[in-house]
Amino acid sequence: MVRVEIRVPKLDEIQETAIIRKIYKKVGEAVKKKEKLATIETMKVSYDIESEYDGFIEDIKFKENDEVPVNEVLIIINTEYVPAPKSKEEPLDYKKEIKVEEKREEILERKRTEEIVRAMPAARALARQMGVDLSKIKGTGPGGIITVDDVKKYVEQSQKEYYVEEITTLRKQIADKMSKANIEIPTARLTIKIKMDKLLNYRKNLEEKYSKKISLTAVLIKAVANALKKYPKLNSLSIKNEWRIYNKINIAVAVQTKQGLVTPVIKDVDKKEILEISDELERLQTKAEANELSLEDVTGSTFTVTNLGPYNIIQFDPIINYPQIAILAIGSYFKEFELQQEGLIISNFSYFTLAFDHRYIDGYDAALFLNELKKIIENLEF
Repeated sequence: MVRVEIRVPKLDEIQETAIIRKIYKKVGEAVKKKEKLATIETMKVSYDIESEYDGFIEDIKFKENDEVPVNEVLIIINTEYVPAPKSKEEPLDYKKEIKVEEKREEILERKRTEEIVRAMPAARALARQMGVDLSKIKGTGPGGIITVDDVKKYVEQSQKEYYVEEITTLRKQIADKMSKANIEIPTARLTIKIKMDKLLNYRKNLEEKYSKKISLTAVLIKAVANALKKYPKLNSLSIKNEWRIYNKINIAVAVQTKQGLVTPVIKDVDKKEILEISDELERLQTKAEANELSLEDVTGSTFTVTNLGPYNIIQFDPIINYPQIAILAIGSYFKEFELQQEGLIISNFSYFTLAFDHRYIDGYDAALFLNELKKIIENLEF
């Protein structure tokens, strides 16, 4: 073997392209096995491509930020040349040590001065006159100092009717996927109102028992998994004209991040206890916010739950997470008078909306699923 083609991997069943975020080598550079060659980004995850060979980079077919179809050749490695291993012991480089010390002093000095905004006197005077916070202005003068023109430009832009927000790669991919789902899938929706009092008390008791906060979403996910066990047709995907009904219940949870909406996956939900689900959900949310979700974290889902209850949204209509068959939207719980034998009482309710692909699921089956979920939640059938 002399020339090896490194191709853009297909990370899930519906992925068609990937964005080349970073290329770590140049043509002619040596490469070792397990060295990072490139980082690609899909709608779900950032993924590092590593070399499986020793050799050198013969060719790089694309550049950073290119959108490349899956299975396209990205890099060619020539394995005929193998770089010589570096000596384990390297001679001490005293100049390097001095530079490190100088670098440390530079960092300390920068920390001492970073709170000071550098601006020309005339720029400071104009900023005071205009009521502008100089720390929000990027200086274009020598060494980054803020000039009068910088202040004027900032004021001018802030008074514009609108500003243009860059559409990120992730946002473009989300838009494409949502458009595809909305256009191609004949979506139907049903909404049910569920009494939440017993479930809220149940969660409170769990928190007291384990002396820790337990996510309400985690409790609801467990209830959804139990309902899916009875009505497995909703736990399915539509792929290549096949309706695939899965035995494993892997529930994706919609999480909003600075980068956009992501859907990390809790695997085998039906086999896990609520405390375990809550811990897993917290771990995935933390990784999502830090943009550190792995491929394993975001693949393999069979159903999606999206909960906007924490944002005071009573009810909303979700878009199906293609290629899944269904998605459940959960709104915030609210108080409402309820007439019972002892008279009027105040109870907590939530609306649950199921969006489903009408090509595979009839309204009757969707209604049965929602009523099963209602029974599980109102009677604590976990």
